[in-house]
Amino acid sequence: MTQNDARLEAVRLAIIELRAEYAEVLPKLVAELSSAADRACASAAESDVRHLTTLAHRIRGAAGSYGFKQVSESAAKLEDILYERATAKAPFDQAMREGVLAALVEIRETAARELVELAPAKPDGGDEGGGGGDEGGDPGADRGGDRGGDRGGDPGADRGGDRGGDRGGDRGGGA
Repeated sequence: MTQNDARLEAVRLAIIELRAEYAEVLPKLVAELSSAADRACASAAESDVRHLTTLAHRIRGAAGSYGFKQVSESAAKLEDILYERATAKAPFDQAMREGVLAALVEIRETAARELVELAPAKPDGGDEGGGGGDEGGDPGADRGGDRGGDRGGDPGADRGGDRGGDRGGDRGGGA
């Protein structure tokens, strides 16, 4: 393996690891989005609607960055509904509530589907990489250049921060 190949493999493995980390966080983000939608639909308070819009925007961007394209597209629909309402200065009426709730159902279903599709493959005993330390498999296995081997490297290594995605928290600090 050339030095360039080794670098590309390291990047590929880092992307797989980041996607796996986001897959762990995504259900919590969807639950937070659901709670925010419930609050916004119940109160119609502008602050609740803004918070819902912010969460939809974060999921839209981060999900797309981490390879959850369908989740990103579903969150975009919710964000667009809320943005159009704000632009038109329209009330948060029953039709708006129904649109928000329908978009939320789509986000939940899409997230559940993509989490299954991107879940780690079950070991079949045919690991060409040899040796232990597989850490439960790669969520992105067999997606673009997987050579069937072990993840290798340090699965707990700090990869240097957020990489442009919002992990649903990013509340200051840093490592």
